[in-house]
Amino acid sequence: MMPNTNPAFRNRYLIACTFPPAVDEQVRILQREIKTRFGPSRSLAKPVHITLVPPFLAPETFETDNNLEWLAAQFAPFELGLEGIGCFPNPKSPVLYVQVMPQPELARLYKAIKTTWQVSHYPGVGWLPGFHPHVTIAYRDVKPVVFKEIWPEFKDRPFSVSCMHLGFTLFRWQDQHWKPVREFLFK
Repeated sequence: MMPNTNPAFRNRYLIACTFPPAVDEQVRILQREIKTRFGPSRSLAKPVHITLVPPFLAPETFETDNNLEWLAAQFAPFELGLEGIGCFPNPKSPVLYVQVMPQPELARLYKAIKTTWQVSHYPGVGWLPGFHPHVTIAYRDVKPVVFKEIWPEFKDRPFSVSCMHLGFTLFRWQDQHWKPVREFLFK
């Protein structure tokens, strides 16, 4: 995230696709297993989600901005599948995740949000090159030596679930947690 010196930009937000409780719980089972058996637990402190806009700073008025509501209305609900376990084997901070099956509507949603964002007045988003949707199950507190223990046990583990996505959520960082602020439903 790029620093923003404007004092009005004091709230941190995240925009993401979340999951129904049954799917959420299946991902939490993996996260709890990793915590119990290997130690990493940071992923349990955040919502189970697919990031659409990484954390950014904006004024509180962002919560009532209607651009995202308008954008959501341009989409219909779509099915999203999660299949298998993957990783970003970063040397210093590896990440394990549940893989998201290719879904053209999800890619189109990401592109529409990013395009809308680039013409808006909310700077400071650290956009990554490309879009690699995933659902994190372990990150940041995964030491490389621990990753070498976890990965062989999870890389071929079966995981398969699908659900309908009905919209996306705006979260605000508050009291050391991501709190849902507003839902944007597809038409």
